[in-house]
Amino acid sequence: MSAAEVWDNQARTLEDARRAVWAEPDWKKGQALALAHLTDMPQSGEVVDVGAGVGRLTIPIALQRPEARLWAVDVSKKMLGHLRQIARRAGADNIQTRRTDGERLPEALPEQVDGVWSVLTFQHIPPGGQHRYLMEMADRLVTGGPLVVQYVEGGEGDRGPLSHPVDSLQMWEWLDEAGLDGTIEPGPHAFPTWRWIHAVKR
Repeated sequence: MSAAEVWDNQARTLEDARRAVWAEPDWKKGQALALAHLTDMPQSGEVVDVGAGVGRLTIPIALQRPEARLWAVDVSKKMLGHLRQIARRAGADNIQTRRTDGERLPEALPEQVDGVWSVLTFQHIPPGGQHRYLMEMADRLVTGGPLVVQYVEGGEGDRGPLSHPVDSLQMWEWLDEAGLDGTIEPGPHAFPTWRWIHAVKR
């Protein structure tokens, strides 16, 4: 089963999709944590959310930054459909959705973007895919533009079809290769295997 089929199956209804993104009732805690990491996203310009799901981060950021255009990227057509409905109800009319094939960023994105993030996505992608996405995200990012990525670092026991931890030493190498300068921060007590990249394009 492809990644798109996996996530489409988990997004048959909006409630199904919400449970797939963050287990209820913990999603509000996870959402607040993630939004706190996205405060450096630009107030205007082109901003991309890779792995947007139903828009739990895209929509609040879009509402906080009405001068920005948000690009919500996801592998699941159904997730993006839910996102568009929620965004319309919320009045977030500065969001565009684009579907990825799960391997690369969509071609129908701006050639250059002013900020990019990805949360709760990298851990579901094999390491080779994480590397490729990071390179492509950095390649589109303007000089000085912020990048925030949450990934998972863990042992062999944490691996599975949708669980792909990456060693932080490997992530540091990828950041340097991508032309990104920044930090890798540990996750909070509630999410001890999470890691947060805060970087800017050189």
